[in-house]
Amino acid sequence: MVIANSLATRGVAEVTWDDFTAGQQGFVEGYPSNLSPLEVLYNARCMIGQPYNVASFNCEHFVAACHGQQPSSPQVVTVVVLAAVGLLFAAQS
Repeated sequence: MVIANSLATRGVAEVTWDDFTAGQQGFVEGYPSNLSPLEVLYNARCMIGQPYNVASFNCEHFVAACHGQQPSSPQVVTVVVLAAVGLLFAAQS
């Protein structure tokens, strides 16, 4: 089982590995904190039921929060920056 945060689960929920990976190969990409795995799991379980929000509580925010870090999403920041640049170019046209 995996505790995940997604639009498909409508927020933080425990799902099967097969549902989480959707038939794709899964892998671990680093470990972003010094918290023990039990602390991270505890933090994740405490968030079960919290609703998903693409801008303020997506999967990246969730992982950071589970690891005791300030929730953030580099993907959201990138989209906002690119949108702002696009608006600047559109305004100059």
